[in-house]
Amino acid sequence: MITSFLRDDMQGSLAVTVEHVDYPAAIGKHPSARDFPSCTAVVDYPGRGYRALFGWVQLVRSTDNSSAGAAFDMDPFYLFEDAPSPYAFFGINPTLFDAPSQP
Repeated sequence: MITSFLRDDMQGSLAVTVEHVDYPAAIGKHPSARDFPSCTAVVDYPGRGYRALFGWVQLVRSTDNSSAGAAFDMDPFYLFEDAPSPYAFFGINPTLFDAPSQP
Protein backbone atom coordinates (compact mmCIF):
# COMPACT_ATOMS: atom_id res chain seq x y z
CA MET A 1 0.00 0.00 0.00
CA ILE A 2 1.26 3.48 -0.81
CA THR A 3 -0.36 6.55 0.66
CA SER A 4 0.60 10.19 0.41
CA PHE A 5 0.73 12.92 3.04
CA LEU A 6 1.43 16.63 3.23
CA ARG A 7 3.70 18.17 5.87
CA ASP A 8 5.08 21.72 5.82
CA ASP A 9 3.64 22.15 2.32
CA MET A 10 5.77 19.24 1.06
CA GLN A 11 4.34 16.04 -0.38
CA GLY A 12 5.56 12.76 1.09
CA SER A 13 4.54 9.16 0.86
CA LEU A 14 4.41 6.08 2.99
CA ALA A 15 4.93 2.62 1.49
CA VAL A 16 3.66 -0.28 3.61
CA THR A 17 4.45 -3.91 2.89
CA VAL A 18 3.07 -6.93 4.76
CA GLU A 19 4.89 -10.19 4.13
CA HIS A 20 4.63 -13.81 5.19
CA VAL A 21 7.60 -14.85 7.37
CA ASP A 22 9.15 -17.96 5.82
CA TYR A 23 12.60 -17.66 7.42
CA PRO A 24 12.35 -16.09 10.90
CA ALA A 25 16.13 -16.04 11.46
CA ALA A 26 16.53 -13.69 8.48
CA ILE A 27 14.55 -11.01 10.35
CA GLY A 28 15.94 -11.76 13.82
CA LYS A 29 13.03 -13.85 15.08
CA HIS A 30 12.79 -17.25 16.78
CA PRO A 31 11.83 -20.24 14.57
CA SER A 32 8.37 -20.23 16.21
CA ALA A 33 7.61 -17.00 14.29
CA ARG A 34 7.44 -18.93 11.02
CA ASP A 35 4.18 -18.28 9.14
CA PHE A 36 3.46 -15.06 11.04
CA PRO A 37 3.30 -11.73 9.18
CA SER A 38 5.88 -8.96 9.15
CA CYS A 39 5.23 -5.34 8.32
CA THR A 40 7.60 -2.70 6.95
CA ALA A 41 6.57 0.94 6.48
CA VAL A 42 8.96 3.31 4.73
CA VAL A 43 8.68 7.10 4.79
CA ASP A 44 9.67 8.97 1.62
CA TYR A 45 9.78 12.70 2.31
CA PRO A 46 11.81 15.42 0.56
CA GLY A 47 12.35 17.50 3.70
CA ARG A 48 15.84 17.54 5.14
CA GLY A 49 17.22 17.60 8.65
CA TYR A 50 14.65 18.39 11.33
CA ARG A 51 11.96 18.76 8.67
CA ALA A 52 12.25 15.03 8.00
CA LEU A 53 12.05 14.05 11.68
CA PHE A 54 9.18 11.64 12.31
CA GLY A 55 8.20 9.15 14.98
CA TRP A 56 6.09 6.00 14.90
CA VAL A 57 3.64 5.32 17.72
CA GLN A 58 2.36 1.79 17.36
CA LEU A 59 -1.04 0.84 18.75
CA VAL A 60 -2.38 -2.70 18.86
CA ARG A 61 -5.64 -4.32 19.85
CA SER A 62 -5.32 -7.84 21.12
CA THR A 63 -7.14 -10.14 23.49
CA ASP A 64 -4.19 -10.08 25.91
CA ASN A 65 -4.05 -6.28 26.34
CA SER A 66 -5.38 -4.30 29.31
CA SER A 67 -8.91 -4.08 27.85
CA ALA A 68 -9.07 -7.70 26.66
CA GLY A 69 -9.26 -6.51 23.06
CA ALA A 70 -11.96 -3.86 23.48
CA ALA A 71 -9.54 -0.97 22.86
CA PHE A 72 -6.13 -0.18 21.41
CA ASP A 73 -3.04 -0.02 23.65
CA MET A 74 0.50 1.10 22.92
CA ASP A 75 2.45 -1.84 21.59
CA PRO A 76 5.22 -2.76 24.03
CA PHE A 77 8.57 -2.21 22.35
CA TYR A 78 11.23 -3.62 24.61
CA LEU A 79 14.31 -2.24 22.85
CA PHE A 80 13.54 1.16 24.41
CA GLU A 81 11.47 0.12 27.43
CA ASP A 82 13.36 2.48 29.78
CA ALA A 83 12.97 5.52 27.48
CA PRO A 84 10.18 7.96 28.43
CA SER A 85 8.98 8.22 24.83
CA PRO A 86 5.89 6.86 23.08
CA TYR A 87 7.84 6.21 19.88
CA ALA A 88 8.71 2.71 18.77
CA PHE A 89 10.84 4.07 15.91
CA PHE A 90 11.96 7.65 15.34
CA GLY A 91 14.46 9.66 13.38
CA ILE A 92 15.00 11.13 9.94
CA ASN A 93 12.48 9.38 7.64
CA PRO A 94 12.29 6.37 10.00
CA THR A 95 11.31 2.92 8.81
CA LEU A 96 8.87 0.97 10.95
CA PHE A 97 9.37 -2.77 11.15
CA ASP A 98 7.26 -5.20 13.14
CA ALA A 99 7.02 -8.96 13.13
CA PRO A 100 4.48 -9.80 15.80
CA SER A 101 4.39 -13.32 17.14
CA GLN A 102 3.50 -14.90 20.42
CA PRO A 103 4.07 -18.46 21.55
